[in-house]
Amino acid sequence: MYKLKPGYGINRIQLNNADRIERQESNTVKQTRLLQKLALAILLPGMAFLVIACSTDTPTNQSSPAVTPTVKTLASPTPSLSEVTPTREASSMVYDPGMGMDLLFGGTGAPAGKLNDTWAWNGQTWLALHPSTSPPARDGASMAYDAATGTVLLFGGVSDSGTDLGDTWTWNGQTWTQLYPASSPVARDDAAMVYEAANRQVLLFGGESQQGHFSPALNDTWTWDGHTWTQLHPPTSPPARFGASMAYDAATGQVILFGGGAGNSLNDTWAWDGHTWTQLHSASSPPARIHACMVYDAASQQLVLFGGEAASTQLSDTWLWNGTTWVEQSAMPAPSGGYNSAAYDAARQYILVLATTGDKANRQAKTWIWTGSQWKNLD
Repeated sequence: MYKLKPGYGINRIQLNNADRIERQESNTVKQTRLLQKLALAILLPGMAFLVIACSTDTPTNQSSPAVTPTVKTLASPTPSLSEVTPTREASSMVYDPGMGMDLLFGGTGAPAGKLNDTWAWNGQTWLALHPSTSPPARDGASMAYDAATGTVLLFGGVSDSGTDLGDTWTWNGQTWTQLYPASSPVARDDAAMVYEAANRQVLLFGGESQQGHFSPALNDTWTWDGHTWTQLHPPTSPPARFGASMAYDAATGQVILFGGGAGNSLNDTWAWDGHTWTQLHSASSPPARIHACMVYDAASQQLVLFGGEAASTQLSDTWLWNGTTWVEQSAMPAPSGGYNSAAYDAARQYILVLATTGDKANRQAKTWIWTGSQWKNLD
């Protein structure tokens, strides 16, 4: 039989009892904490619901760290058409089938002066394009879509220094490229130019050249075949003029030229059949004018002429050419004044117009369309 050392058994028993008590207390604490977690799990969702349900736009002194405020991001407002319309006059515009949009170049803006920016109309708004190469700034340039080459052709105009230009450029849907043809018309502005589908070539007539100080108006006829310019010498030509209106009448296969000026505004009508010019004598005719717009409306198969200027008077009338005579339309309101730009939008089957009104210090550009029977302002 072993004997315990004095006090050993009592101390060991006391320690065992203490460990047992400590373990019991630890279990109690764990249970208490578990119950607290269960209670919080039940109560917190309800509390969160109360905080959300009672929140207002008015700040309070109480806040809950468990609720994060939601920040709403407002969408950027869509700019109105008037905010993106390229305000200017005497710009050049044509429909580009490859892009399916109307192309606009240059013109004169206030107070920027002559411009060399390129814009496109997509049916809803104006888009600023940023080609890698662009012609120098100008207004009064001639521009037409050359269906034979699938490019837009631009010729001449007036530079910012007031010098007439005689350079040739093409647009391929992405950028401008300057061409250097073997022969070229003399530098000029306000020449009439259009694509002649019957002969698959671009036709240019007249314009204004500063090389002749006493008689600057021209009446020469040129064609572009995709490579070079060729001057034609028809037996009959309209008198010299600039700012004339010209369009290809697909219904008759003729190019029609109207008005323009050379000291005085004119109101004569001429037709080009591919070989010579012939003056037409309509039963009725628009009043004399310069810088009017004329576009072939493929939907109605008629030419539409509108606006222009006569003795500093801004005109706002609309006329149709049905192949034999001019017929005035009572469509009001209509784009007024000269130096407007227009093109037939084949994708959307209407005539698109960028019309600029007001004096040089307060110009306003408006986007219009001709629906076939009336004018509609889109701004």
